[in-house]
Amino acid sequence: MAPDKSKYITTCFIEASRLEQFHNRWMSADIWAKLLTKYSLTTPEQSTLDGSGLERCILSRKNRWLQDQMDLRSNITIDHVGIFREKLRRKGAKKQENYYYATVKGNLPIKNEQPWYYYIDNANDLLEKRIVRSATSNFPQLPISTPSPNKKRKLPPDTVVELRTSEALAPENSTPFGTLLNVPLSSSVHHRPSSPVHHPSPSPWSYWDSPEARKLFKVLEGETTQQSIRKQIEILTAANKTDESYMEVIDGGEAMDPTILSNYDKHMLRIKCQVLCVSLHLALEKMNGWTWNQCCAAAIKASKRLGISTVQNPKTVEKWYRSFREKRSFTIPLKYKHNLPLFLELNPDVCRAIKEYANSNLANLSVEMVSEYLHTVILPKMAEQQENNNPLEPGESEEDKEKALLKKFGLTNLCLSTVYRWIKKLGYTYEPRKKCYYVDGHEKEATVNYRWRYIERYLGYEKRMFRWI
Repeated sequence: MAPDKSKYITTCFIEASRLEQFHNRWMSADIWAKLLTKYSLTTPEQSTLDGSGLERCILSRKNRWLQDQMDLRSNITIDHVGIFREKLRRKGAKKQENYYYATVKGNLPIKNEQPWYYYIDNANDLLEKRIVRSATSNFPQLPISTPSPNKKRKLPPDTVVELRTSEALAPENSTPFGTLLNVPLSSSVHHRPSSPVHHPSPSPWSYWDSPEARKLFKVLEGETTQQSIRKQIEILTAANKTDESYMEVIDGGEAMDPTILSNYDKHMLRIKCQVLCVSLHLALEKMNGWTWNQCCAAAIKASKRLGISTVQNPKTVEKWYRSFREKRSFTIPLKYKHNLPLFLELNPDVCRAIKEYANSNLANLSVEMVSEYLHTVILPKMAEQQENNNPLEPGESEEDKEKALLKKFGLTNLCLSTVYRWIKKLGYTYEPRKKCYYVDGHEKEATVNYRWRYIERYLGYEKRMFRWI
């Protein structure tokens, strides 16, 4: 199908969904094609549109933006196209069929007691309705064939060119398509640099309302895309207000000890906040003509003027933002030597105590035994040492003291799964006991003494042996 005709049919389908008589009906593509044919074509000879042809246009790659909007069921904005799609495989059928629902822009389908497929409509009242020519004034005629814009047909010199009935002149200050909306083929046009060509009627479609923008900037419920970006900028800006405000952009920073982070971690956290803040500001100003990658690249250049040369690749900034936008905070991976948990890394005496206890009870060692040892011996001992430095406050129990101790290392409690991971980190594993093993005892004291005694006996036996002369 020619690109111009595909765009035309898609535009007719969107315009038809605006009509009130087509609203609140689940109809198949075949029914929609019949309605478009009935309400937009003037002669029976032009009735070439069917359901498969309509779906080829709607489900084409260029109309990906329309498909994303039809599948939305939440975060519906007032500029939503107002068309929804569901799939159904009837009994005995090999393939699924698509059913489309039209409603007022920004509204969801009406919720009924029964599932949606109980309300599939064949639109017999609309198809059997007798319409007059004025009822089709809002729809353009489907072109039978469109000549290629790059080729010009040569007409005989004596041919007189006249306008057909369907090509009558449009009145002044009106479009040839009547009330058709100027809907772009894809929201990707907002990622390309603006063209110098002047368009007579600007598109009402905005990139900030597209599903791609809401997904890219992780828009929350009740926010617009631009509001979401501004709130993220405020969070990133607040990270550089004071010397300890960077903890506000760390996931779980309120329960984390600042001494855990190295100076390099703190430095990189501030750099990330500054570069991302510049990138988001550029996105608000330039995203109608720039891509997100271009905004990140421009932010790197602007940061270099400020003396920030840590990052060189815009893909790195994109990676930083993906880790920030999920919770609007950064997750700091705590990597330490030997990859030990933080509690064990900062308390080597606890590691030694656990190993000594495990080695002394190796025959019957279990996770439950180590967990009991931690709760009855290790934690009370650590809480007692901390109490000597910081006495208990009035009304504070030993249990509260232990919880505060664990919270310092990012823990809420010591469950069996945590203890099991700690035991594995310390080198202990569950495996079947094997009978076969090898022990190198060549230099044991008893073995060496036996060798000397054997040599003495052998030399005595040698005297009794025959010897060839």
